[in-house]
This record gives sequence, structure tokens and C-alpha cells, in this order.
Amino acid sequence: MSNTVNDADRTNFESVYEKGQSLIEQFNSDFPNETKSFQEFIQGGLHCLRSKIKPGDEPTREKMAEAAGVDDFIRRLWVVRNNPLLKELVPHIPLLLNNENISPLIKNDPKQNETHDKLFELYTALLLLPLCEKIDLDHPDKSGKKSGGKKRPDIKATIDGRLWSFECKAISSNTSTRAKAYIQLLEKAFEQLSKEPTTYNITVFGFKNQIQLDEIWPMENNSPKVWETKEEPFGKLVYIAKEIHTTFVKDEDFTTGFYQTMSRYNSGGILVPATLNIIMGTTSYRDNTKTPIAVLKEIQLWPFGQLDPQIQIMAQRITDQLHYLGGG
Repeated sequence: MSNTVNDADRTNFESVYEKGQSLIEQFNSDFPNETKSFQEFIQGGLHCLRSKIKPGDEPTREKMAEAAGVDDFIRRLWVVRNNPLLKELVPHIPLLLNNENISPLIKNDPKQNETHDKLFELYTALLLLPLCEKIDLDHPDKSGKKSGGKKRPDIKATIDGRLWSFECKAISSNTSTRAKAYIQLLEKAFEQLSKEPTTYNITVFGFKNQIQLDEIWPMENNSPKVWETKEEPFGKLVYIAKEIHTTFVKDEDFTTGFYQTMSRYNSGGILVPATLNIIMGTTSYRDNTKTPIAVLKEIQLWPFGQLDPQIQIMAQRITDQLHYLGGG
């Protein structure tokens, strides 16, 4: 069996086109004012896929990884297409119009990018949407408006009658500086959470460029490797995620900063018991007759002190949503 992108892989990506067109029709009915923006996003995303996975071409790993990120985002929207709370997330849709920005957790961009950060907020909100009775995502162009101009938590949600606040931060630093960057972002996150603290307050980190392609999708005989099973590359992803935490914990500045920041807010009555860390990477593996190109995902909960059981339950529920794409 070939180690290159074959017709089965192209069909795998093509299957998202029909979902995209159905979403356009639904938005035309539900959100007529935003339909043009959303249609441009879908068409732009599908054009992005086609430009990266052209019939007869041998696309690079990098192009395939970006295409997989686009595919994942469209499927994420598809899962919640009938959720009545989707209207709360509509203002973020124009951010998706730039084809280079619609794979925020996959694209290896070492610079902090505000659009990528906002897309990570949207991605996190899409994970939370099926769990919520209410959700309030900070407007991308009018941030803080509902808080009198003060920077507020990115996402506020009511889940099972409990109030939650989620602050979203995307790590964009390279290996040598990411522990320091993590603490700096953690401090900023807590400042925002303190504006409108709720019963539960969590900072969600996206390690958007921390998994290099060679780590879970290496080249083999001048072609991207195709793993025999999904479990092989996923095991590597889990190992890398644990290694990131281990490396952080060994960093004295990180350990000191993490506990000082956590203690300061907890002692001030703002309960921030843990951070939730989403790590993703792209690879390919055999699945019956196909060799799908897939975005693998792992979530890690980094606790501070004894965890409230509700935090652990929430982490598991978000993990379940992260792995669910509505049957493909």
C-alpha cells in the first residue's frame, strides 16, 4: 500500500464539502445577515482544501496538515449546526475568511497572532456549546464592551446550572521560551478572570505549534509515513504532551510562577483550580482501505492543589467533545 495521498484520502477531504454547502443553506435561513460571510468562509475553506490536495499532485505534509486543520474546523461547526446557541458565536465567523488562519491549532506559527487567538476562543466555545444552557463569547471586535470596557473572560457559560468562566490562551513560543510564556499568559488570564469571577474559573491553553510534524508524522522513504494503526501516533502525542508538562515542572521559574500566580488568585477568593491544555498534531494511519489524514488531539489537566470533582468531570466532558466529530 502506498505511503502517499491516494484517492481515498482525497475522498475523505471531499466529504466535508457537502457538509459545508449544507451549512451555508442553514445559515441562509437562520442568520441571513451573516450568510455572505459564512458562505465566503466555507467556499474559501473548500478552495483551500482543493488547492492543497489537487488530483494528480503529490502535496507536501505541510499542505496536508493545514488541509486537515480546515477539515477539522468545518466538521466542528457541523456537529453544532442545530444547536440554538450557535447564534451566540456568529460574530467570530468573519475571522475564518482568511484561508491562512483557519487551522489555528495546527499551523506552525511561532509568532503571537491575534486572529489565531480569537479562533482558539471560537474552537473552545464550539467544544463547550453542546454542554451549555447559556454561553457568552466575548465579541472579537468589541472585547470588554459588556464589562464597561474592561477586559472580561473570553467565555462565560452556564452548564448544568453552574456558572463557569473560561479564559483561552494560545502558546506560540518556541521550546526554549514556552515555559516563561505560559506563566505570562497565565497571569494575563487570571487578570481577565478576576473581572467577573464565577463559581468555576479555568484557563484553557492551546499548544498550537508545539508538535512538529516529524514527531508524529515523520518522513519514510521520502514520503510521509503511514502508521499501521491510529494508536501508534496517538501514543506518541500523549507522550509528547506529558513531556511538555515534565519539562515545565523541572523549570524553576515555571514552578515558582505557576504556584505564586495560582496562590495569589485563590487567596483572593477567585478559585482557579487548574489549567486545561489542548495539544494537537496531524498524521496519517491505516483504517481499513483508507489512509486518512487526521488531526489527533490530547487534553491534559494541570491541577493546583486538590481538584474539585466538577473540574475533573468538566475536563472529561470537554475531552469527549474534542474527539467527537459527528461520525466523520
